[in-house]
Amino acid sequence: MKEKKDFIAVLEEYKQLFTDFFCEPKLRSVKVTRSFAIGEKEKILPTFTLEKNEFQNKGGVNFAINFINLWYISDMKKDGKKIKIYRDDFLIGIFYLPKQIQIEFLIHCGNRPYLNVVDINWIRISSVVEKEKKEKKSSDTKKKKQTLQKAELSISEKTKDLNPGKLSGEQYVTEIAKSLDASNLSGWYQTLVAILGQENGRAWYLKIKEDHELRKKLCKSRVNNKQGRGVHLVKTALQAHGLNVARAAEAYKIIQSHNKENLKAISAEFDKKFGQNPPQKYYKALKPLIRVLKENL
Repeated sequence: MKEKKDFIAVLEEYKQLFTDFFCEPKLRSVKVTRSFAIGEKEKILPTFTLEKNEFQNKGGVNFAINFINLWYISDMKKDGKKIKIYRDDFLIGIFYLPKQIQIEFLIHCGNRPYLNVVDINWIRISSVVEKEKKEKKSSDTKKKKQTLQKAELSISEKTKDLNPGKLSGEQYVTEIAKSLDASNLSGWYQTLVAILGQENGRAWYLKIKEDHELRKKLCKSRVNNKQGRGVHLVKTALQAHGLNVARAAEAYKIIQSHNKENLKAISAEFDKKFGQNPPQKYYKALKPLIRVLKENL
């Protein structure tokens, strides 16, 4: 029970930190760095930092503001009565500061001998508005909550699957090593979570991070050709999702032909080349890896 109370206390602290950032006009005087994985003994990915008028996200946590999905935000900056939202160095939106906000965390709990954490996977921030305006949006709000519940269920189902795509976790790690440098821990974290699910992916990330001998072994597997590495990583992801691996080169070409920020264009070309029946299976399987495929090979 003590651990549960500690987790709740930390979540309450995080809630207050974000509330102060969005609602408090004064700039923060003390730098604060926290982990999105509550319960870790050491600082590892993912983390966030609040300092003065700026929030920096150094982890793979999804954000939604007023029910608009922003996915991975890298930076938020206060500018008067506005919050400017960035992904890398690109301004992607402006949020006007309300008097009150509501903050919700989508979390996942892990409890193993080597892993006892509460992971924050999604943060939803919404302005508190007048009652009549809320009533007009009640239908949309219910739909959004159902979507988040389905996303949470999907993550739980993936963590139960110890043998996705007919390969073991160890076999997937071996395949990923053909594409990624073992020293690129950030790329490994994103890739493992995308392919193995949040819990299994994180467990393997910790093992690779702490086992230097394993990293040395994995380094020897990396393919020399960049395109070969990219196509192989796409093939591995498609296999994990039960999709046609013969189309890996075609999918990789689509991703490479667009800027990593232009997700609409990438999605549209997947629809064009791969069809919409069933809808966007290939795009959804590869979307979490777009940044890795563009930057970390």
